[in-house]
Amino acid sequence: MVCRLDSAVQMAGLRLLTNMTVTNHYQHLLSYSFPDFFALLFLGNHFTKIQIMKLIINFTENPAMTRELVSCKVPSELISLFNKEWDREILLNILTLFENINDNIKSEGLASSRKEFSRSSLFFLFKESGVCVKKIRALANHNDLVVKVKVLKVLTKL
Repeated sequence: MVCRLDSAVQMAGLRLLTNMTVTNHYQHLLSYSFPDFFALLFLGNHFTKIQIMKLIINFTENPAMTRELVSCKVPSELISLFNKEWDREILLNILTLFENINDNIKSEGLASSRKEFSRSSLFFLFKESGVCVKKIRALANHNDLVVKVKVLKVLTKL
């Protein structure tokens, strides 16, 4: 059975995966799908984007998944999610994703092992390119107070 992009069946499946990954018990079973999840961020509609971000955030809350997550290949367009044109929910989710990954890279001591990550990896995009931090700093002037507060919280941790 094949389901269409953004269909009710796909959303139900994504919600199931999100619920399964709230605890750490099943996360390792889905780690091979990280590149697919990131690719789906740019194929799906607003609701698909939100659900995928919730799913990825669940992985970022588990430090044991950090190495696999930051070493996966991601579309370079991921950086475009740090754009003031997106709505509050998407911005808060991408900022949370960045914050969790940044915290985990520090706590897991991965910052010193940057040579093992490819230029197309999440690690390189978030930590090494410098573009991500510039985009986050630009969000400090966002009109939404909640987004501003989140941006300042993230920036103080860098």
